[in-house]
Amino acid sequence: MEMEMRIGFGTFRLRSHADAVRTVCAAIRTGYRLIDTAQVYQNEEAVGDAVQQGGVPRSSLFITTKVSPKVMTSQNAVYLSVLESLKKLKTDYIDLVLIHWPGTSKRDIKIPNTGNRLAAWHALEQLKQEGKVREIGVSNFTPAHLKEILQEGSVTPFLNQLEIHPLCIPWETMRFCTENGIRLQAYSSLGEGELVKTPENGGDTRLGKVLDDIADRYSCSRAQLLLRWALQHNISVIPKSSSEVRMKENLDLGFFAIGNDDMEILNKLIETGGFAQKKYCWDPSTVA
Repeated sequence: MEMEMRIGFGTFRLRSHADAVRTVCAAIRTGYRLIDTAQVYQNEEAVGDAVQQGGVPRSSLFITTKVSPKVMTSQNAVYLSVLESLKKLKTDYIDLVLIHWPGTSKRDIKIPNTGNRLAAWHALEQLKQEGKVREIGVSNFTPAHLKEILQEGSVTPFLNQLEIHPLCIPWETMRFCTENGIRLQAYSSLGEGELVKTPENGGDTRLGKVLDDIADRYSCSRAQLLLRWALQHNISVIPKSSSEVRMKENLDLGFFAIGNDDMEILNKLIETGGFAQKKYCWDPSTVA
């Protein structure tokens, strides 16, 4: 993927319509061309308005949305939900639609959800065949979930979006995706902001020192270091920020490359650094 498509803009928790339009417009002005939203974010309409007001041709933008676990009940329900997303986004096509979660809302996670996952996938395959969606993929899928899609589906997932940062590296899933031609994209690259907090704001002092020592060697911020680390693993990122200064900083990752020794330190914070593994979001491994 081109650099501008490897660094996207996330919209999680942008609920206010006015704030979402303003923030996404600012992101487009700053240079972001990949915009990530989801049905559960409840801001697809705002993203659609921002795309129309952003001053950039639709063809220059890459819009991702995700199917809500609430509609993972049948192929038709998923299909209709994406048609609704098209209306809200005010576009003739969506560049990428993901199955947001391997489970279905209000369904016991211990009860196998294979049927619903495959029904959702077949709906996305139909939408892709009809030209309403350009690419289809998944989010939070483990190798076990992906194997079902690869065995029963006719289209290989374009991408798997996962929580990935140095305290949460799903090596097994990453290897499986790479071996099967599935791109990787990280959400929560900054650990929901926890990995860039200073001690004064409740951040981990010891972890902060490790990250800052490495960042200082490259004259970059801690956030830039974490995002660049993902890119060097060939993982695209979708950081979010309401600050235009931070937006520009998160997009400006081409001026340095992390050396092998420092990559190894970041890769092994848990294994040899003495830090605990930490997931800030959901754990898909519990979903049957």
